[in-house]
Amino acid sequence: LAEVEGSGLATADQTYLPLTAQFNVDHTSNEVRLVLDYRAAEFSETQMEAIGQYYANILAVMTSDPDGRYDLFCPLHESEQEQILRRWNETETSFPAETLDTLFNAQAIRTPDSVALISGEQPVTYRELNLKASQLANYLRRLGLGPEEFVGIHMERSVEMIVALLAVLKAGGAYVPLDPTYPPERIQFMVSDACVRFVLTKENLVNKSETISASDARVVCLDKDVSLIAAESTETPKPGATPDNIAYLIYTSGSTGVPKGVLGLHRGAVNRFNWMWKTFPFAEAEVCCQKTSLNFLDSLWEIFGPLLRGIPVCIVPDEVLQEPRYLVQLLSEKQITRLVVVPSFLAVILDTYDDLQSRIPKLKYLVSSGEGISPQLAERLLERMPEITLINLYGLSEASADSSCYATTSCKGLQSVPIGRPIDNTQIYLLDRNLLPVPIGTSGKLYIGGAGLARAYLNMPHLSAERFIPNPYDGKGGARLYDTGDLARYLPDGSIEYLGRVDQQVKVRGYRVELGEIESVLRRHPEVGKAAVVAEGEDPHKQLIAYVVPDRPDVPNRQELHEFLKSRLPRYMVPLTYLFCEDLPVTSSGKVDKRALKVMDRDAWAPADDLVLPRRPIEKALAEIWAEILIKEQIGVHDSFFELGGHSLLAIQLINRIATTFRVEVPMETFLAGPTVAELATEVENLLIKTLQDLTDEEVQRYLQDGT
Repeated sequence: LAEVEGSGLATADQTYLPLTAQFNVDHTSNEVRLVLDYRAAEFSETQMEAIGQYYANILAVMTSDPDGRYDLFCPLHESEQEQILRRWNETETSFPAETLDTLFNAQAIRTPDSVALISGEQPVTYRELNLKASQLANYLRRLGLGPEEFVGIHMERSVEMIVALLAVLKAGGAYVPLDPTYPPERIQFMVSDACVRFVLTKENLVNKSETISASDARVVCLDKDVSLIAAESTETPKPGATPDNIAYLIYTSGSTGVPKGVLGLHRGAVNRFNWMWKTFPFAEAEVCCQKTSLNFLDSLWEIFGPLLRGIPVCIVPDEVLQEPRYLVQLLSEKQITRLVVVPSFLAVILDTYDDLQSRIPKLKYLVSSGEGISPQLAERLLERMPEITLINLYGLSEASADSSCYATTSCKGLQSVPIGRPIDNTQIYLLDRNLLPVPIGTSGKLYIGGAGLARAYLNMPHLSAERFIPNPYDGKGGARLYDTGDLARYLPDGSIEYLGRVDQQVKVRGYRVELGEIESVLRRHPEVGKAAVVAEGEDPHKQLIAYVVPDRPDVPNRQELHEFLKSRLPRYMVPLTYLFCEDLPVTSSGKVDKRALKVMDRDAWAPADDLVLPRRPIEKALAEIWAEILIKEQIGVHDSFFELGGHSLLAIQLINRIATTFRVEVPMETFLAGPTVAELATEVENLLIKTLQDLTDEEVQRYLQDGT
């Protein structure tokens, strides 16, 4: 026994054990007995026997070669390796060797008079869309746009945005979304980092953005320059890109404080579309909708998935998208058959309506994307809409948005909703730290290979080399894997269960957020010495909380910190709560201990006089409504609705009370992004101003007399 213990046998790490199983070591006089405890409801006896054999195999190697690297030994039998590495990744199939624009050109020739876009009262046919996009593409070509040159699209969701997107691709360029709602500093970084040559926009947006007008890029306004564009030929330009050329540059949150630009290729997008068309084919008379910002790759499917197959796309206005009631009404009126939605927003819709099946009976497919969906939420949906198919997709921008799929009409009995199996021409490997496959039921880091991989990160060669690595399981050579940073495990049937992250990346209402980027920006404030940011709660109420160590004796004003971040980060990345202390807890390795942050007494962090009471009549009125709904005596204007005990059902009550009291409707999405009295008061004021501007003097007087 002493000899065995001296070899390290009794303390061998348990890399290959599932999350809900463990070995207990029982020493007897002349042997070490290992007893495996596990949850019988989750694992079969056969699985546990296999895991016991894995451990025995490793122990045998350790005792036969005490000085060897047992962690480089794969305990799986050859047949198991064959199943996990190859049979479950046999996804190879043919797909069009085309670009997005050439596929659109072909569809426009097949169905020139069919409706392509629905926006407002006037539908747009394929012929009309093709002619407008071709004219703009020819104009960009004449200005000198070439393959893989970047064109910013600084536009709101509209027909013109789709025209601009198609024109860039027809001209051979790659589009870069420049969301008009993003802070100027972020837009300036993207334009500079990508060396954007042209920006497609509209005159009113240029007038609002000094960043765009002051950039070195050539600004093309689709409304102001309409006569110049209309003078161009309507002939479809010759293809300027190949399937292996860049189609888009999407910026995601970066852990170092700098956004990462993902270089996505035509071939990855086309492969993803072809898989969807084959797996969930379109039927006649289907109608889809486009509701996702171009900043997120779900928008690529919403636009081109249907459009390249002759299916009309309804463009959803922002004011409709932000309010569940309006969205459900539009889905009903336009008879939408497919919808992509993040689970957090789905939860709000389900809290709003009990009779979705009768309201939107044409909806046949609901795609859950952007974040994990709980079995409880999934089953609520399937119970309300028994005729619908729920499609749970997993993927990242670095892999053409989607890499695996799990489709179901029931989630009863599931402890989690799997992310399924890899889609066509995609491989998924669950590996340990030495890139060895982990057994079924065991946690491993998820790596993606195949046709969907992006080329790299823009201007980040070291990060690209770190995350896009050679594929050790590719027999042909030259293939790559993308290190997702996600943890997952195989279920017995080969489906994959998502388990979480290995780093600080989180999802907040479907948005991918690197906490390190927020911390980096926060530390740039002159009064901040140290900072840490965590995400707490569950969607749709998950909140970002910033812990701050002041750099000066006086504690900084948290509203100033809030405004500081709002001017530099997208709104979904700005924390709502700021807590102050003398120092941050650290681990033995010197890193900030974020687990300790979450369990510490909040009262010890915030100064006693930090509560800011309502200052204006509209804030006082809103605080009174909050106090009634939340049953609280005192409401601070910077307190988060959800930290005070609010939830989605109470949020709906709040929105309805505001509509009754002020006669304006605050979009639910807007409220979720800024659930404080201060931000809500600003939104209500803006809505009131907009309402009064549209009224005559007589109507204004009547409104003021009848209203609050």
